Amino acid sequence: MQHFEAAYAAALQAHVRAASETSLEAGYEIGRSALVDGVSILKVVEFHAGLLTELRTTDAHSDVDARALEFLLQTLAALDVATRGYLDGTRRYAQQRARADELEEANAFRRALVESLQDGFFVADADGTIIEANQALADMLGTDVTALAQPWPYSWVASRKATPPIELPEFLRADGGRTTLRARRTDKAAVWLAISSRRITAPHARAPLFVGTVRDVTLDYAAADLARRLARTSTVSEVVTAGLAGLSSAAGAQRAAVALWDPPDPHAKVFRTDIESDWDGLPEPVREALARCRTDRTGADIIDAGRGSVAAPLGAEGMAAVWLDFRHRPLPTPALLTTLLGQYHSALQRARDYDQARLTSLTLQRAILGAISLPPGFAVLYEPSVAPLEIGGDWYDALPLADGRIGVIIGDCVGRGLAAAAVMGQLRSAARALFLCGLEPGALLDNLDQVARLIEGAACTTVFAALIDPAAGTLTFSNAGHPPPLLATISDHVSLLESARAVPLASFDCERRPQQTIALDPAATLVLYTDGLVERKGASIDDGIHAVVELLHGASRHSAQYLVDTIIREVRPDAGYDDDVAMLVYRQAPAPLVISRRATAGCLSDVRHQVGAWLRTAAVPDERIYDIVLAVDEALTNCIEHAYHDSITESLHVRGTAASGRIQIEVTDTGRWKTQTDTTIRGRGLALIRALANTAEVASDDTGTSVTLTFDVAAVAS
Repeated sequence: MQHFEAAYAAALQAHVRAASETSLEAGYEIGRSALVDGVSILKVVEFHAGLLTELRTTDAHSDVDARALEFLLQTLAALDVATRGYLDGTRRYAQQRARADELEEANAFRRALVESLQDGFFVADADGTIIEANQALADMLGTDVTALAQPWPYSWVASRKATPPIELPEFLRADGGRTTLRARRTDKAAVWLAISSRRITAPHARAPLFVGTVRDVTLDYAAADLARRLARTSTVSEVVTAGLAGLSSAAGAQRAAVALWDPPDPHAKVFRTDIESDWDGLPEPVREALARCRTDRTGADIIDAGRGSVAAPLGAEGMAAVWLDFRHRPLPTPALLTTLLGQYHSALQRARDYDQARLTSLTLQRAILGAISLPPGFAVLYEPSVAPLEIGGDWYDALPLADGRIGVIIGDCVGRGLAAAAVMGQLRSAARALFLCGLEPGALLDNLDQVARLIEGAACTTVFAALIDPAAGTLTFSNAGHPPPLLATISDHVSLLESARAVPLASFDCERRPQQTIALDPAATLVLYTDGLVERKGASIDDGIHAVVELLHGASRHSAQYLVDTIIREVRPDAGYDDDVAMLVYRQAPAPLVISRRATAGCLSDVRHQVGAWLRTAAVPDERIYDIVLAVDEALTNCIEHAYHDSITESLHVRGTAASGRIQIEVTDTGRWKTQTDTTIRGRGLALIRALANTAEVASDDTGTSVTLTFDVAAVAS
């Protein structure tokens, strides 16, 4: 301060005596020095006022006041500039501070807004490194928000294997969009996350940033997977098995079981994912939990079954319950479990309805389709195209008549399903009545044509009607627009019966339907079928018929039922039949069996094979053939062992006949059977023969011994 006062006093006096630019500059420099020394403007003015009073008394110059004021202003100029700078700086600081406060408030609001989102949120750079995330995303992954700030690939991504492979940086740089990641929480539970992202450009940013939202779609994925599994099922058993595996996978259960109750049985039928088990095989705690679901059911309540497992009723009917074991795994959310159980119950109820409808339709089908049992030599098959009801407009019938002949008919109504089945039932009943009236096939179709004109929906029905005379070996037939039957002889010649044809029923006027009679050779095979067996979209029906013809070569070496099973399997399209299929196969009785051999043990194998082959030509079921061959073999063994025990030079003879569902085989020799004395181990051949045959007669005299066996071939169930 003293330095300032001395300098200021000297400079002011010099300026008053001789004012100049140089003296004014000295005042400006003194003001700058005062600014540095911290001398205030007030001090400068006070000191200047004191000096001015002294100058007025000592200096008589007339311009003292003016020159002193000029000097003071020059001194204060330096201080004024600094003050304005300070004030401007203070103002700018205040403005910047206010702007910073506004930005802080805006950032706090943005952060609060992000944290309020129910969906996950993140900000990432172009390399996929997460810069910022919200608590919702952390909760989805069961971790802390700070742990989410990491580069790609993230530690919580369960698998990057996908189609195509998921690479988040490339996904982001491609302007984002939507994708899905399979993630794993810190508690090892798997979750599916749907990610939606967008590119943003921040001010003064060197590279773009990406913001994304994340939604937990685990529930959607689990429900969709279970729905896919259940969509391929129809019956209760299929739904339970497929649904149990799908439910376990979707919910993350290690083991699962489903109990189905069928009153009045108190025990449930049990299905499990790990092992086969029945009700008694379940652990006691599991049985108790499932029983609680049945007795204390409240709809979709989930019961804690202890040790990390739960049980829940499948619906409120008390008919089914499920048990899920999550031991060593986290329990799913109640929302997920309730959704999955609801799907499972709906599918199970649908399957129960399906099974009930199927049982009803099958009962109806069996009532109107054909005979409960067929005459000997017949085999039949019916396969509908409408799976849920399993009924349609195709039908067959084989009716034994009083004169020994058999009335045979096969038909195909237009359409399918229940409506076609109703028409079919009326026509079949009418045809059966006309057969019982003794009408020939041509006259039968004439009368059936009139019946069809009275039935709505019966127009253009195709029918093949025939009378088979097994004793005479003849076939009399007439065809109303039906595909031609096939006739295969024992010599492997297959012909189409294309004669005696006319228009379908109730289509055009037909004066008199043609009729023809042909011979049925011994062991001949007649195949009747509907067009669903041979007709394919985009292919000629002749090609379908030719495929069946090829399968009939060597038909006489197989039973009628074997032919039915083979044909329906071999010509089935990959996608299944798109029309109803009915098929009827008849085998004419073969020529009598005649075998003569020298009575040696070596001939037994050859004779057995010949007897078996002949029985197949007689359309004897395979399971019955085994019994007949065994009985004949015992009779042959007795001939060799007992009748010719002293000689092996004699012969044995086998003769067999087949007629009217009865097989008769006679085994004869020219020797005498020795008396069996040891019955402890041997001597049971006759007992076995009598047990296998319907009748067994042994006759012996001086000319030899004969064993006559008869076997009733049971009618084939349709």
